[in-house]
Amino acid sequence: MTTITALLSRNAPRQSIHRGESYFRDGAVGQLVRRGNELEADVEGTEPDPYRVWVLFEEEEVIDAGCTCPYDHGGWCKHIVATLLAYDQHPGQVLLRPPVAEQLAALDRAQLQALLLELVDQTPRLNEMIETILDSWT
Repeated sequence: MTTITALLSRNAPRQSIHRGESYFRDGAVGQLVRRGNELEADVEGTEPDPYRVWVLFEEEEVIDAGCTCPYDHGGWCKHIVATLLAYDQHPGQVLLRPPVAEQLAALDRAQLQALLLELVDQTPRLNEMIETILDSWT
């Protein structure tokens, strides 16, 4: 894997790197979870709800990263930087989980249906999203 310093220098502006280092040192990065080739974490920011960061790997090289924050100044935001620093500095604290596709493959039809109905109950507008997808399949 590319060194973290080189990786950040290639993909994040200097200000994002400095702010991300601060976020990392201040403990703003929540639980790191790796599912297959994807790393996810919630990072505390300026809003009441944390921002969601995801990083996609291919053979341990970062090939894509994103964040739910409104940053749009080019390159990676401070939340992505903080997440990658946490991943690099504390690899033993990463929760390893199977990809969701593998977890779903282990369920039978009744379990899948119960899961989907539970998600519909908990997530506003999920009904509409499901209907849109179903309509596109027909």
